[in-house]
Amino acid sequence: MSLVGEEKNRSRLVLKLKSLVPLLFLFLLIGLFFRQVLFSTSLLIAGKDALVNYPIVRFFIDEVASGRGIPLWDPYVFAGLPDYQYVSSFVAYPVYLVIYFLPVVTAFNLMYIIPFFIAAASMYLYGQKQGFSPWGSLTAAIVFTFNGYFLVRLWAGHLEVINAFVYLPLLFLLLQRVLERKDLVSTFLLGMSIGVVNLFGTPQYPAMMFLALGGYLIYWLYPILRPQEYRSALKITLCLAGALVLGLGLAAIYILPSYESFLQNYRRGGNWTFAMATYNSLNPRDLLTLFFPDLFGHELTGDYWGSAFTENIFYVGVLASLLALYAAVARWGRDRSVTFLTLLGAAAIVLSLGRYTPVYGLVYQWLPPFNMVRSPPRFLIVAVFSLSLLAGAGCDLVLQDSRRHIWKRARALAIGYLALVAALLASPMIFAGARGWFVRLGQWVIGFFYLGRPTHLLSLEEYYTKLDSHLQEVSRFMGTVNLANPAVHVPLGLAVLAFGILYLGVRWHLAKGWLGVAVVAFVLLDLWAFGARFLAPLPVTEHYRQWGFIEFLQQDEGFFRVFPVEGPQVLFEENDGEVYKIGNIDGDNAYMLRRFVEYANAANQRPLVYREPKSDYSWQAYGSRLVDLLNVKYLLREKGEVVKDGKHRLVYQGEVDIYQNEDFFPRAFFVPRYEVISDGEEILQRLQAPDFDPREVVILEKTPPTGQGGGQSATGEVAITHYSPNRLELRVNAQGNGFLVLSEVYYPGWKAYVDGRETEIYRGDFLFRTIFVPGGDHKVELTFQPVTFYLGAKISIVSFLIFVGGLVFVLIRKRRLNKGQGSYTPLTFKRG
Repeated sequence: MSLVGEEKNRSRLVLKLKSLVPLLFLFLLIGLFFRQVLFSTSLLIAGKDALVNYPIVRFFIDEVASGRGIPLWDPYVFAGLPDYQYVSSFVAYPVYLVIYFLPVVTAFNLMYIIPFFIAAASMYLYGQKQGFSPWGSLTAAIVFTFNGYFLVRLWAGHLEVINAFVYLPLLFLLLQRVLERKDLVSTFLLGMSIGVVNLFGTPQYPAMMFLALGGYLIYWLYPILRPQEYRSALKITLCLAGALVLGLGLAAIYILPSYESFLQNYRRGGNWTFAMATYNSLNPRDLLTLFFPDLFGHELTGDYWGSAFTENIFYVGVLASLLALYAAVARWGRDRSVTFLTLLGAAAIVLSLGRYTPVYGLVYQWLPPFNMVRSPPRFLIVAVFSLSLLAGAGCDLVLQDSRRHIWKRARALAIGYLALVAALLASPMIFAGARGWFVRLGQWVIGFFYLGRPTHLLSLEEYYTKLDSHLQEVSRFMGTVNLANPAVHVPLGLAVLAFGILYLGVRWHLAKGWLGVAVVAFVLLDLWAFGARFLAPLPVTEHYRQWGFIEFLQQDEGFFRVFPVEGPQVLFEENDGEVYKIGNIDGDNAYMLRRFVEYANAANQRPLVYREPKSDYSWQAYGSRLVDLLNVKYLLREKGEVVKDGKHRLVYQGEVDIYQNEDFFPRAFFVPRYEVISDGEEILQRLQAPDFDPREVVILEKTPPTGQGGGQSATGEVAITHYSPNRLELRVNAQGNGFLVLSEVYYPGWKAYVDGRETEIYRGDFLFRTIFVPGGDHKVELTFQPVTFYLGAKISIVSFLIFVGGLVFVLIRKRRLNKGQGSYTPLTFKRG
């Protein structure tokens, strides 16, 4: 190799190393931010959903470490349900490989921290792809990494939300690469990213991201492609189709079993109404939290009175917001990227309003994933993505524009910001003076839309009561809008400081590097000051301690479930049974089965169809026979809450009171006879009838073959010899034909074997696995072998091999073809 060639290679290496410095700086910032818990024995956060997720992670690691294999079934919540939502990501997500080699608490914390590294890297690289300077890219990456939406979600423990959306910049980066290069390498990488984002949570998250990517695709291609360029259009189409197929194939291990679970889910069947789909919609007033994040109080201090806190906070910092507005105003119509990002952010905010805008009705009607999920404010992360990039673009404009342009635009921005603040501060006086007018207007609107319209469900007086309630809420809001409130004057002071820094930086002709340092430092410290309070480490032994009532329950070596009623949930959270290995009929999991919800509603004397958000779901009728059938032996009550119903006996007094259910059914029992009833509601009525005895008769939904079923005198003894999440073994000694009824939830994928021969599993008593057993002594085995999971795993493995093999083949071939032919120049879009 010549000296010139060596020098070129050395220069390229130096440039590559220099480009890594900002990334290393970002990673150092993340490490400093999480330094208290990075390798501690405390849980990173103490939010409710974190306490929901930790037991799931611990349960999975315990099962794998014990050698029992991957737990596809979780028997400890909701009396049992498939564990696909987490297992698929634990198994298929490469980043989670750390959980197998580290202590549980450390692994759990890293599962929340690692996504922040991905967010920083993907946004910085995308900023570089957009042509930002290192300062602009750093600004965008810091805003996207430490934004309020992510940190509030972190505090709440919403692991799946963070994990999915940190890949949004990478998806845009790879989509742009496909549009420019139209090559297989870009296609493979985009497909890999699509696969990863489909491993988490509900279809809502990838659907939101694909909606944003679709808008990007249309916006860029519409003015560029012409009819004569059909070959280019065809190539792009093939690349995108290939990436989508590859991505769905990689995520098949999650998609297929999740679809099966969806078919059994409580949200399926047309009962997920528009009101439920728009639950927690962003109230338009909450848009003020972009500039004044604590205007409605704070969840940590217990004085928050706005809409859903964890859904609606999307603070990106005062200076970052101003930079984003500066870029949107200065480059609107002149820079296609800025114009698109402005439109994307505005569209995301409009969709976040949900029921407060007619636009979301179209989304609910025409886009299937959104008529089965809730919380439109999750679109706010798309707005945060746009604001982050616009802030980066604004930073570059401040560093690059001439003084004349900066003064002109900054002056207009300052005037607009001050006008907003003035209107906000003046609103209490305006409302106080016009309150009577508002009342009359509200009454006129109610009268106009109510009178003569019998379809309204409320009386006129009830509408007037609602009007008064809304006006009181407005009055409360007006009471917070004053300069004495730190939630107002602190952000206002930060804005003045931000304008001052930019003014002095430009006036003193600071070098771009120093001005860039000032911008990045201000943005970082602002977000850190806001977000640091969400880090509330919780020593794992403080919550998951060995309470006295836990020791009491663990001393019972039999098979049973518990029923924590209201108060005890403080000490025994919904999913804590997974930590203590105690079965619970309650839980917290979006994959809750519809049959189980209908069963619970029947016990509570409610309509079967589930018509309210999950917060309305609760067990109450602990005296119901349906609860007895769920193998509920112990009732956990708040200390001092007396139960006097004749069937529950007080057996423990301590942190909570424990009552033993004298009528509980065993986990497995023998029944000699059956009835056939196909209607679910009729089955539940029959089960609760006074003259019906589930110990003598099991209700099936289909007629078994001739010869199955016993007589009035048939009896049987049942013993459980092995019990693990995916496998059960029992010995049944029957004096005549009959049915083995297990207080285990029926679900596709379970297979049963009597003496090694496969037999059918019936759904008995509406909810439970039921197996015909002939007279005699038999060994019965049940194993969970879901076809969808194993088929999905095979598809994912094949897709992964295609991804790796194809990528290696293309790279080797490309290197050979390009050897000695100079560098490759990609197609770029012309802006302006």
